[in-house]
Amino acid sequence: MLARLRRTVSRWPTGVNRQELQALSRELIKIPEGDRFDALAEPFIDATYGGFLAQQYAGSLLVAARPPCSRPVLEVLRTVLPKWNRSIEELPQYLRECFGQRILLTALDDLDREHSVDPALTQTMRFWLRGRPDAV
Repeated sequence: MLARLRRTVSRWPTGVNRQELQALSRELIKIPEGDRFDALAEPFIDATYGGFLAQQYAGSLLVAARPPCSRPVLEVLRTVLPKWNRSIEELPQYLRECFGQRILLTALDDLDREHSVDPALTQTMRFWLRGRPDAV
């Protein structure tokens, strides 16, 4: 899955290709359900997977597939936020679906109190959770 994602990013460097997204979705189905979140979280953890575009694909797949996440919310946030490109709104959408908005907001408050993550990241996550002001 991750090798396919790297090839996709290098082959289509200007943006998400819908056919490639569908192919990646078919690859994702082959992964055991319990491992899907970890596979899709990798571009948010390791920037060598293709940066913004890899996160765009992974975020789209997270929202579409909604793989279960068995890890605690604080562990997930500490892991994915430091390398998260704040333009990728799909990550907050997925996390809200997975954990619920109240739990996610509480976890973001905890991170702020710990000073363990850049406050700009937690603020942007809250922005996406509230919804874009220009959204109708």
